[in-house]
Formats: sequence, C-alpha cells, structure tokens
Amino acid sequence: MDFKCWCCAAEAVFVCDCPQDSRSCENHYMDHKMKNKSCQSEYVKEDAIDIHNAIKSAELELAKISQDMVIEINNCFKQSLDYLHSKKDEARGFIYRKMKDEADAIKNWARALNLKERDKNQYIFSMKKVLSVDASSDIAIDVEKSKRDFEENEKKYRELQCQMNEENEKKLEQAYKKNKELQCQIDEENEKKLTVEKFMSKINKGRYEGLGIEGIKYNMLELNFEGFKETFINKSWNFIVQIDLTENQKYIFVCKFLSRL
Repeated sequence: MDFKCWCCAAEAVFVCDCPQDSRSCENHYMDHKMKNKSCQSEYVKEDAIDIHNAIKSAELELAKISQDMVIEINNCFKQSLDYLHSKKDEARGFIYRKMKDEADAIKNWARALNLKERDKNQYIFSMKKVLSVDASSDIAIDVEKSKRDFEENEKKYRELQCQMNEENEKKLEQAYKKNKELQCQIDEENEKKLTVEKFMSKINKGRYEGLGIEGIKYNMLELNFEGFKETFINKSWNFIVQIDLTENQKYIFVCKFLSRL
C-alpha cells in the first residue's frame, strides 16, 4: 500500500476522505486544502510514529531473545560435543588396556542415545511460544494462558479447601467443648448421688438402726442417695415397707411389699 504524498515522495502525515489526493505531506497539505475547501483531514504522524516505535521495539526484543536462544543452543551443543569426545577418549583408553567390556559399554551407550529419534516437537513448541509473533504464537499464548488459569484455579481451590478445613476444625472444637461441658454436668450430677459406702460413712450403723424406716427414707432423700428419689420417692413413697442394709454394708434393699411363707 502506498503511504506517499499525492504530490511528492515524502511520507504522508495527513489523511482525508477525498476521492483524490487523500494523502498529503506537511509541505503539500495546504495545496490540497486550497483545492478542497470542505476537506476534513486527520493528522496521523503521531499514530504512525507510535506504531513504528512499537514494531521496532518488538523487533529488537525478538532479535535479543533469538540471540540468547542461539547462544544457549551453541553452549549446549559444545558441552554435549565435549562430553562425547571425552567418552571417545575414555573408550580408546579401555581398548588399549584390554578392557573390552568397559569399551563395549560406552559403544552401546552411544548407540542407545539415538538422537535423531528424540522428540523435537516439545522444543519446537517451546521455541514458537517464545519467538513466534504470527497466528501460531496465539496458540502458544492460549496454552500458556490456560496453564496460568489452571494454576490460579488450583490455588483458589487449595485456599477454599484450607478455609473449609479451618471451619470444620472450629465446628469440631465447638462440639468437643460442648461435649466436655455436658460430661462435666453429668459428672457433677453423679457426684451428688451417694453410693451405699458414702451413705453409710455419713450415717454410722448404730444411728442407722435407730432412725426407723421414715428416718432412713428422709436421710436417703436428703443426701440424694443414688436413684432413690427418682425410683422410689417420686413414684411410691408411701408403699415402701422395709429398708434393709446387708451385713457387709455394701447394699441397701428397699422393699415395696413383704411376703411371708
């Protein structure tokens, strides 16, 4: 496409929609304007400079990166070549020392390298990803973007997982605390309920025998003897006919009726 002035070889800096002579340099713009009074032109020099600078910067970056990659390839080539030469010298030394097995091992290793069969596609893809600026680079950029998006989503997932774990830990801690409080309440209630041994330690046997059934009932009720209130008093206070302590003082029998043979 021609970007020259309609009247000379200079680059056009004014552009208009006129059917003829629509591009003008700074020197011939006024000539065009005088011939076309209604011309609405646009000054495009700064835009052209910006585009030129952007492209030039990309060219310099491309040249620099390409040079760096060439240097790396040459360095890798030189290192690999030096290593192959060292293995050749090593193998020759084995041969002259009649160490055939060691020399054969190096020969087999060299043949197994099979460099021409190595997958070069990954390298080509990486090279295009770095150097290509045409449509093929869009594919590499899309792949790279997908990779970044995947890593970002993976990071968000891990953060969410950690948050969920923290919330579950808090719920578990709250449930443990609640259970501990309930257990303390149960233990306190159990401590309030006297066993036979504790009950008899508060009332000696002589006093126990002198209390009579009503006195024993009131003492068992007052001292909250284990289950006595719930089992007997609330249900059948007036139907208790006898309360006996065993000789070993380990049990108390509460009788609701007597049977005579």
